[in-house]
Amino acid sequence: MEGTDRRPSTDLAVDGEGALCGDLLTNAPAYAFFQAMRLLRRAVRAEDGRDAAQAEERIRIRPNLSLAFPAADIESITQQSSPTDGTIFHITANFLGLYGTASPLPTFYTEDLLEEAAQDESVSRDFLDIIHQRLYHLLFKGWLKYRQYLQVAEAQQSAHMERLYCLLGLGTETQRQKADPAFPPYRLLRYIGLFTQYPRSAAGLTALLTDALQRVPLRIVPCISRWATIPDSQRFCVGSAGNRIGMDSYLGHTIEDRMGRFRIQIGPLPKTLFFQFTPGSPLYLQLAALTALYVTEPLSCEVELVLAAGEAETLCLGDPGRSRLGIASWVFSEASLGEVRTRFEMQHP
Repeated sequence: MEGTDRRPSTDLAVDGEGALCGDLLTNAPAYAFFQAMRLLRRAVRAEDGRDAAQAEERIRIRPNLSLAFPAADIESITQQSSPTDGTIFHITANFLGLYGTASPLPTFYTEDLLEEAAQDESVSRDFLDIIHQRLYHLLFKGWLKYRQYLQVAEAQQSAHMERLYCLLGLGTETQRQKADPAFPPYRLLRYIGLFTQYPRSAAGLTALLTDALQRVPLRIVPCISRWATIPDSQRFCVGSAGNRIGMDSYLGHTIEDRMGRFRIQIGPLPKTLFFQFTPGSPLYLQLAALTALYVTEPLSCEVELVLAAGEAETLCLGDPGRSRLGIASWVFSEASLGEVRTRFEMQHP
């Protein structure tokens, strides 16, 4: 339910709501306050489908009436069943109260309440608990407000989902409908942290592609040499300025450039996975879609696939999937080959 550092977990998988509530009631001090609140709210919604506002009525919270120093956020959790109100949960917290060890008020207020409790009375405490009920729920709402992943996963509010899509640059329904079907928009939500980092980097693209494409061995090779076309207005012309021989003049219409191209090297791959990255295949389409979405600069890209040693097969006519010239075709007489590499230009969708 939570880590050893008492941070609340996002994993709410349980073997049924009964098992969940039973563990909360038995091991309440082992839970952080916010995690316990999340789980109880889920249990209330699962029981009768109430929304968050109605769930507050069935989760009652008050401080622990004690002067002992606490060892955990929660002292205890109990439940009370009613034929009219259903199940009501009572949380006794060890922090943020107007009485107890965490109280900002003088100690004698807590002592007066303890004396009152010794006489089997609780009028003063019940009055203060009216304030505590609202105070603790406001604390939880403040904690929950800016944790979008919880708002989406638990509250399932469309407005929060829209905000997450805006961070991806897919804020409108039209943009999401135009997204490449090879990688639907909802699958991109886990990569918001990468898409919101600027400038975009080779390390970020590596992390994105490695996680999205079955954890294949992959690396980005920047600054790949290419021949770039020189615009007509910038070519050598006799009589114009900036054309000094041996200084800044260049004959021809192309020039070697290392700033506008990078390579995605994938492999070594087994034979079955290798063919899934060839042009037109499912993983290739995902690769192209993710690269086009992440790389915002006007850079060209080439893909280098590495077939693992001993996986290559000689060319066989009539096999359309394994006889693509220049990509997946080899002719050799040996029993097997070592690593085989093939390169091709990435065509963005």
